[in-house]
Amino acid sequence: MTTAFDLAEIVASVAAEFGDMKAKRDDDGFATYFVGEMPNSLIGQALAKSGAVRPGGWQGNTARPSVALPAIGITLTAAWAAWFDAIAVSEDDGGATFAGALAAAGRMPVEVPEADGIYAGIPDGIYHGDPHSLSSSGARTLLEPGGPAKFRHARRVDKAEYDFGHVAHALILGEGSQIAIIDAKDWRTKAAQVERDAARATGLVPVLRSTYRAGESLALAAKSHALGELLFAEGQPEQSVYWHDDQTGVRLRCRPDWMTAGPLVVDVKTTKSAAPREFSKSVVDYGYHCQEAFYRDGLAAHGIDAQFLFFAIEKGYPYLCSVIELPAEAVAAGRALNRAAIDLYARCRETDIWPGYPPIIHRADLPDWAYRSAESTVTRIESELAA
Repeated sequence: MTTAFDLAEIVASVAAEFGDMKAKRDDDGFATYFVGEMPNSLIGQALAKSGAVRPGGWQGNTARPSVALPAIGITLTAAWAAWFDAIAVSEDDGGATFAGALAAAGRMPVEVPEADGIYAGIPDGIYHGDPHSLSSSGARTLLEPGGPAKFRHARRVDKAEYDFGHVAHALILGEGSQIAIIDAKDWRTKAAQVERDAARATGLVPVLRSTYRAGESLALAAKSHALGELLFAEGQPEQSVYWHDDQTGVRLRCRPDWMTAGPLVVDVKTTKSAAPREFSKSVVDYGYHCQEAFYRDGLAAHGIDAQFLFFAIEKGYPYLCSVIELPAEAVAAGRALNRAAIDLYARCRETDIWPGYPPIIHRADLPDWAYRSAESTVTRIESELAA
């Protein structure tokens, strides 16, 4: 079934290819979708390409898109209805060219796609703010003690320590969070804090100019690395993948940093240490093995058998890099954890119960080393008192 997003993409492609074309208007001034069997208006051209309607004898030929499109099964939100109507109005009233009609409508409404698939161009805020699907990071939160309650009720927090990572991703991949560069030495002045808070309020990531320059140096190091130069030479950044879990029916999503034609997924990790031995600790601490399994399964749902590499780069000069591949056993362990998280998510959604810590009296014991330390301290003090 053709969605509003699908049709809008076709509209944009038609306008790009036939920008100077104009629709013919009938005696009443309507730029009808079709003239006889031939597509006429910009939306009519797109409908013909999509196969959503048969040109001849369509009853909605002069209706506004907000009425005509739902009549043929294309669901429209208010934002999409207004966008398609703006195209039709500019053709009806102003005789706009296809390019002019598209420009008059402005930017497409960006919403979470209704259909499963792989999509480019979905903004960070839309992707991360989707309350109806489970991401890899959400799955890992669910696995924590008290995870369901944290997942359901904790607000997404923008932390300053993440900002450098956002800058690095944007500069290495050419896409990602939108950055606001603040011309200030630090965040201690009131003016800098006002600019920072205003940027965050509009969905931007505020960074000091010095931080941005460091990000530029880091990105240069990544792309100059012997393997980085090859990995980031050609590919697609930040594509959003949506699919449904076969066992529970819940919707899942992931967003690979970079995907090449291999197909190969490259996930960029800014880190304190990119040394392979140190990075293995990060894999456990942050659940990167779960992330790899989640992403690969998401792509597999769309028939893509992808390989996966982590590109680790240190946050401090000289920005040393390493490329890491996890063994199959680690990915299998991550996949098992993902299965548990998805099943837990499905139950929580079904019951609308998102438990925190169990409502019992918990026993918190000391670790063995603390007992040894206490015994050693007591022995030392007793020895000093006896002297």
